[in-house]
Amino acid sequence: THLLALPGDVSPQPDLPVTAGGIAPHPLAIGARIEPATSYTSAPAAWKILAMAHEIVEHYGPREEEERIAELRRSGMEVVFGDPEDRPCDLLPPEAFPTPEDVRPDPGLRRRGGTPDEETGPNSHAVYWRFFSSCAGWPVPPTPREFYDAIREENPSRRQRAVLRTWFREATNSEILWGWIEEAYTWPMLVAAVHRIGYHRNALNHYLNGFARQRNHAL
Repeated sequence: THLLALPGDVSPQPDLPVTAGGIAPHPLAIGARIEPATSYTSAPAAWKILAMAHEIVEHYGPREEEERIAELRRSGMEVVFGDPEDRPCDLLPPEAFPTPEDVRPDPGLRRRGGTPDEETGPNSHAVYWRFFSSCAGWPVPPTPREFYDAIREENPSRRQRAVLRTWFREATNSEILWGWIEEAYTWPMLVAAVHRIGYHRNALNHYLNGFARQRNHAL
């Protein structure tokens, strides 16, 4: 679910969701002012991130998603990961995305979603599950700790680049959000890693740009 916004001014409404140009937003999103395109603002992105995090926790916790995917596969249905959106799209720079000072994951929300404190950061459950599922054929499958270090490395090795590419290619949108909820990375850190290794997939770029602080630039 994406909170879509159009250029203009939406005044804060404490109990009402944003409606811009007739587009229905995420039901948990609260109204926020859309600033001019020349500046970055954190409030709109913070609302969107927190709203989507609440939805993920309520409906698509990591363990629930594992069970849902397994059930679909048992039924013979094909499971396609990621967003099918394929329109050309340039990923915005890291500085366009919310920092930890703008918005932080809520530990209470994460715990309610089924992730205990010990399965966060370098032990992220979402990261563990994705690599467990996607890297079974690797001689030495990557670990959450290895990913945690790779995404912070300014000059990643060949293997670290492969680990990052696997996450960017294989992780579902909800897993990408869960990675942030579980504090495996910050948004600027994630985006910087995409730019660093040059992995520009249109669907991923579209999804990540939706979290940019300047919403006019994220359309």
